[in-house]
Amino acid sequence: MAEITCLGYYILGAKDLQAWATFAEDILGLRIAHQDDEYLTLRMDEYVHRVVLEKSDLDDFAGAGWMLDNAVLLEEFVRQLAAKGVEVKDGGEELAQKRGVSKVYYTEDLNGFRHEFYHGLELAPFTEPFRSKVVSHAGFVTGRLGIGHFVPIVKDYKATVDYFVNVLGLRISDYIRAEVSPGFINEATFLHTHTGRHHSIATMHIPNFPKRIRHIMFQVNDLFDLGRAYERTQKAGLLAQTLGQHTNDRTLSFYIWSPSGYQIEYGWGGIIVDDATWNTKIHTAPSVWGHKHTGKNFGDI
Repeated sequence: MAEITCLGYYILGAKDLQAWATFAEDILGLRIAHQDDEYLTLRMDEYVHRVVLEKSDLDDFAGAGWMLDNAVLLEEFVRQLAAKGVEVKDGGEELAQKRGVSKVYYTEDLNGFRHEFYHGLELAPFTEPFRSKVVSHAGFVTGRLGIGHFVPIVKDYKATVDYFVNVLGLRISDYIRAEVSPGFINEATFLHTHTGRHHSIATMHIPNFPKRIRHIMFQVNDLFDLGRAYERTQKAGLLAQTLGQHTNDRTLSFYIWSPSGYQIEYGWGGIIVDDATWNTKIHTAPSVWGHKHTGKNFGDI
């Protein structure tokens, strides 16, 4: 059975591409790969891009690019989806070229999120290694662990988890069931691919949430870079949640307001799941310490 290797790229809609370009380079430490009036792509490692932003009034998360290791596994995975009744479309040469991949297919889940499945993401020229303006040579955690994670806010929580597990083939890491207000218990499910990043996606239902996602995440290799990013974020007045540590993946992180009004988790460390020894757990709080809301926001989230 073919399985997704990792989360390979984000697809974001954005009203203000220039604001994102400045934010990405000066705060996050990514680099602009391509920019025009309708399209912005961002680098974070040796590949041509890892973040795709398209000019859109959506101003929100649009979709995810999931990597499979080669053409054989990609075609097998697409056949598996079709056998489960999922309508999967061939992205064709135009989309493949736009994404910088050898082949790409796509579908939409029950919440309207786009999922692209690809193999063969293009490497940047050897003469153009990734260099950040603000992140050290240690760079970001990517490779076979993928680029991070995202947390969609969904309409039907149980049906969505079932889709991620039984259709996309993702594996449950654990759950958080926390009392977020008196008498209201909210639950989130965290899922990983076979390469072991604690979660590439997590999901929850929050009534009347103003955005399609809770956050997206980037992870640096060096604690030094986390601290420097924390200071940059504070200076820019973009700190959404203070430095803290999560209960389940043990990542040390803080949260930043993006130009589109949703949060970006910026982290270091964290658990790698070994499915041979891992057992799922239920946590009753999202954080061991920290992650306090600052009050500086784009909405009361």
